[in-house]
Amino acid sequence: MVDTASYHQQQAYLDMSPVTANGIHHPQTNGHTSQHDQIPFNIDQLAADFDLAGQDECNSSARMFERTRIQVLADERGHVQKKTFTKWVNSHLTRVGCRINDLYTDLGDGRMLIRLLEILSGERLPKATRGKMRIHCLENVDKAIMFLQEQHVHLENIGYV
Repeated sequence: MVDTASYHQQQAYLDMSPVTANGIHHPQTNGHTSQHDQIPFNIDQLAADFDLAGQDECNSSARMFERTRIQVLADERGHVQKKTFTKWVNSHLTRVGCRINDLYTDLGDGRMLIRLLEILSGERLPKATRGKMRIHCLENVDKAIMFLQEQHVHLENIGYV
């Protein structure tokens, strides 16, 4: 397969007049170049320039592939962790006839989180606040966090400062 960008780059290099070869303007006398103003054509330099351009494109493509692959693997790992933790939560919630489908949304209102903590600890937590407004959800999550702090459970990057 021919790399069109490299091909056009090579063609542009070959099509340059001695006046603008290598991007340098060389003075002319009455529209004619003198013998010492001409730049000799160096095929080895052309090959080296073309090869370096190919390597840069290859390295760039490899870096892009590598970044994309790392992102795909990270996304896949996150999905597997979410699925695994959801199954773990459901294995405990089935004791009281509850189930979650999405870990993030179903625990977000704090009610299932309070139930899960009651099951895991065997203790009674304050009753969850009814309501769907953000303030109700925050209050329920706050109750869960306060309970965990009372139990001296260290939560990394969660809680009050």
